[in-house]
Amino acid sequence: MSRERSSRKSSNTRRRTRRTVKDRLGKPTIADVAAVAEVSVATVSYVINGRTNEVSPATADRVRDAVRELGYVRNLAAAALTGKKSRLIAVIVPEAGKRTEGSDINPFYGEFVFRFEQQARKYGYGLCVHGGTEEEYIQFLLERGVESAVLVGVPERAFPESLVRNDVHCVLYDSFDHNRVHSLVRTNEVKGGYLAAERLIDIGKKHIVFAGDVDPNRKNDVMAMRYEGAVKACEMAGLNPPRLFPLQTSYDDGLRAAEEIANSGADGVVVPADILAAGLIEGLQNLGRNVPAHLAVVGYDNLQMSRFVRPRLTTIDQGLQEKVEALMQIIHNRNVGDIRIIDPRIVVRESA
Repeated sequence: MSRERSSRKSSNTRRRTRRTVKDRLGKPTIADVAAVAEVSVATVSYVINGRTNEVSPATADRVRDAVRELGYVRNLAAAALTGKKSRLIAVIVPEAGKRTEGSDINPFYGEFVFRFEQQARKYGYGLCVHGGTEEEYIQFLLERGVESAVLVGVPERAFPESLVRNDVHCVLYDSFDHNRVHSLVRTNEVKGGYLAAERLIDIGKKHIVFAGDVDPNRKNDVMAMRYEGAVKACEMAGLNPPRLFPLQTSYDDGLRAAEEIANSGADGVVVPADILAAGLIEGLQNLGRNVPAHLAVVGYDNLQMSRFVRPRLTTIDQGLQEKVEALMQIIHNRNVGDIRIIDPRIVVRESA
């Protein structure tokens, strides 16, 4: 048989295979993709799971073309049931579950999830998000067969044994509890609080207050650590410790607290969240107080909104991009017990 006749016959066979697969009712399977691409099921598996070093570029392209043509979609839930990796990461945000419908939610969480999803996609993972009590999120994790879970801002506590027994790889994020069964990523919050107060001191402020949700009985949490840093900076400069104004992390609380803070004799404010700082600045301006001449304000997080506040907000960048990259490295490599502490930096703008 001539090469031309052989090629024509092969082409006709491929067309018949495509028609047969497309005419069959039901969802396309990995076997259908293999038939259309004229490769083995194992080869298709390599390509759709990102192991393209196992096959030639031409073969990988053929498989991708067949996937697109047939509209094939991987069933990750079925893969999890067979003991394979689900490539699904759960992000647990207990703080979100505490908010009533319609109440403020710190936009930090949205920016974190958006950046983390971008990073996860690079590694071939998907995200699901849950906010709720410990009992609710543990049930959520166990029922969905997730590969890994990121627990955001959980308090120091004993780790759920049920998650350990079911091999759910957990990474604590912005948390302070740590033991050998899980990993941890957070910012050096003490340094962040120190940098915020230090900036106010450097521009000549001597009566500094700290406006945030600090519970004196709770030592190991984000707000307490930021306050500890601010106290250290004031002590180093020979100033009194910052007076505490215990506010919830919301725009409205910043707005409401403006008058009390303005009348307190303060000339500088460390505000441990940008959303709270934005409300405070508007409240001060409504009272006719100039920022930063009367009261300088330093926020925390360096969210995009910090550039839109007027005056633009001096704030602490907590290294969000570095943190999500560290999360994905730990999850992808399954580095149990790994600890990553990211150094913050100050971003100087007009409010201080």
